[in-house]
Amino acid sequence: MILEIIGQAIGIVAMAFNVLSFQAKNSKGIILFQFFGGMFFSINFLLIGSYIGAMLNFLGMLRALFFAFRDKWHISKTLLTAVFCVLFVSTYPILFTVFSKPFNAFNAILEIIPVCSMILSTFAYGVEAKKFRILALIYSPMWLAYNIVVFSIGAIISETLCIISAVVALIRYKRKENNVQNNNG
Repeated sequence: MILEIIGQAIGIVAMAFNVLSFQAKNSKGIILFQFFGGMFFSINFLLIGSYIGAMLNFLGMLRALFFAFRDKWHISKTLLTAVFCVLFVSTYPILFTVFSKPFNAFNAILEIIPVCSMILSTFAYGVEAKKFRILALIYSPMWLAYNIVVFSIGAIISETLCIISAVVALIRYKRKENNVQNNNG
């Protein structure tokens, strides 16, 4: 019980980093905030017994690091996307074998949702910030559904706020575009 309480508290810290990521001015800022969010969420999920959530967030943390520095390290976006998609997919059989999660229809469906979300979010890395936020409106609700079922309080709040934050940012983009068009037209 104490580990779950600690896990939930760590999830709140992770939530703060993820929410701040959507207010970052550029893709690198988004990715770096999400690095720390992933680090804390991997601990959160581990402590509440959601092993696929822990594995995916750990890999998400590494993904953020590699994408943030891919230009400096001269690593292709295509290569990184392929490698991380394979790693995300690999967590699914690991969950049912190494962690002995019972394989039944409910678990098979539930545990594939965050895997699909991480794959989709990987394709969002490296795109301009506006497109990143549009894609977040697809992959964040997937995580939200999973988080509700496994009851990660910080993750539920995080995805809800990230969805709201992405919408707000997109509204700001639209207003800015409209102002530019009105000033030019």
